[in-house]
Amino acid sequence: MMCWKLTGDARWLALAATLALLSGISATHADQPAAAEPGAAIYAARCASCHDRPTDRIPPRGYISLLRSPEAVVETLRRGSMQPQAAGLGAGEIDAVAEFITAKKLGAAPAVKVDPAANRCASSAPPLRARGATWNGWGGDHENKRYVAAPGLSVRELPRLKPKWAFALPGSMAWGQAVIVGGRLFTASHGGTIYSLDARSGCTYWAVETNTVVRTTVSVGALPRSSAPARFAVFYGELETGIVHARDAESGALLWSTKVDEHPFVRLTAAPVLHADRLYVPVSSMEEVTAGASGLYPCCSFRGSIVALDTASGRMVWKAHAITDEPRPTKVNSDGTRMFGPAGAAIWSTPTVDAKRGLVYAGTGNSYTEVETEVSDALVAFDMRTGERKWVSQVLKGDNSIVNCGGRVTGNCPNPEGPNLDFGSSPILRTLKNRKPVIVVGNESGIVYAFDAANRGKQLWQHEVGLPPGEGSLLGGQAADEDTVYAASFQRAPVEEVYEEGHVFTPLPRGALTALDLRTGKRRWQIEAPEVSCAWGSEGCSHGQRAAVTAIPGAVFSGALDGHIRAYAARDGAVLWDFDAGQAMESVNGVKAGGGPIAEGGQTIVDGILYVNVSSMSGGAGAIIAFSVDGK
Repeated sequence: MMCWKLTGDARWLALAATLALLSGISATHADQPAAAEPGAAIYAARCASCHDRPTDRIPPRGYISLLRSPEAVVETLRRGSMQPQAAGLGAGEIDAVAEFITAKKLGAAPAVKVDPAANRCASSAPPLRARGATWNGWGGDHENKRYVAAPGLSVRELPRLKPKWAFALPGSMAWGQAVIVGGRLFTASHGGTIYSLDARSGCTYWAVETNTVVRTTVSVGALPRSSAPARFAVFYGELETGIVHARDAESGALLWSTKVDEHPFVRLTAAPVLHADRLYVPVSSMEEVTAGASGLYPCCSFRGSIVALDTASGRMVWKAHAITDEPRPTKVNSDGTRMFGPAGAAIWSTPTVDAKRGLVYAGTGNSYTEVETEVSDALVAFDMRTGERKWVSQVLKGDNSIVNCGGRVTGNCPNPEGPNLDFGSSPILRTLKNRKPVIVVGNESGIVYAFDAANRGKQLWQHEVGLPPGEGSLLGGQAADEDTVYAASFQRAPVEEVYEEGHVFTPLPRGALTALDLRTGKRRWQIEAPEVSCAWGSEGCSHGQRAAVTAIPGAVFSGALDGHIRAYAARDGAVLWDFDAGQAMESVNGVKAGGGPIAEGGQTIVDGILYVNVSSMSGGAGAIIAFSVDGK
């Protein structure tokens, strides 16, 4: 019935009402001792339940203190994704909790400023041509293989890899990755600056400051000739607004902007995938965080989706929700708030295009409510032309979960509560030697799944690769050559808390790289990350391998949270090359950059150059580091 539908206006009104009600929540609980340090009580009441016991996409408090400045935390609480948690707090209270979380004083350290005008190329760029070697979008191509057949780099040369240059990125987190098209490097920084660089020297052709948060890797493509004056466009999405932009790849000028979802907690966390004249955009949300913060929020109304846009105009061609049923009123929760469902099945990762079968594949996340759905924690196939949902292959039923429940059955918390195990990696499409098409994708459970693309996603095999068993997770992305899939994992479950100088940190220490037979799923080898020290010290040191991996003939590259980037032999996993990026280095644009974990994005390789994203543990600038043989 139409009266059941939560329209965009109704959702915004619900959000406003929720924030108003949240403002009456006390910053302290009666059963919690008063903390001497300003901000501690607020943190304990509103933040600790998630950040002291982090799961999935929630960062541990230790990482926040090392990677974020108090100014950045204040911005997140006032205008970013944590606004609901800060509802009702005064400016002084927000400042206090930001200083407590980061263990830093506001204004104590000057913010690292990356000048977008620095290191300009001496001459104008030649006309962009989509020729030669490329790495486009998240997976290198629309099938997301993350495999480079002709890298311009041999296995014998790997031990001679040295930094060629480093480029500083605004913001301490390096989320996206380098995209190489026509000899140019395109990237988006977490701080919201979009860049076009010379791929060989790192000099800047153009840079555009957007004043938004951008977490996605960009995609670059030729536009139809009728869309002059631009010939090529750079496509990307804003994290917190649901807006997708296209910019002229030659100049950075804005071509069009399209809002793909009106939900107040929409998130664009993954790169769009480009095929022909269509851009396929995955849509996720943070509603599960808001719903867990208070039972006063009417949970839940968001449904994950894929949106197809016309590349020339930004016109929405179709929008397909993973959950086809619209949310309807269900029960009243223990706080007296009407609930809705079904909801959830966010799409966190870049979808995959199967041009031969005319399908787009996407992995989904958990359900937010007790209303059952067959589409959560599933691989879903959509018709490329119409968006019609063609088939669903679910791997875990009943994964009804929101953040911050911890076994509670009050408020919006589902009962029973599921483990919250999403498909956070992009599906990989490969064809076996017997011509069978296979889709391979890793799950946050630490399990790699294979599906039959020619038989409505029938599951072919599954293999757990996480360490320790039952605690490992796959999030960044896998790579696959002709007969092997490579998966990097990190420890998901919290281990014993460490107390150091009054600071609590829950490390996620273990990581591994595993090779599986693409046809059978049989393990070929597994190598655990070496237990090396971190260049920045012991706090926040983890050996988890969260970032996406990349393969070339004979070798696999995988970065770790300890700041090391390593090349492994594809045959047996032997380490062929190891570089410690945990120390900040001088950049070509004049700022010390990097010196932290390799946590997000992945490596790209084009024309003999390896590009690696590195975050900063000092709260400074993230970096793209370019490696070449002997640094030449």
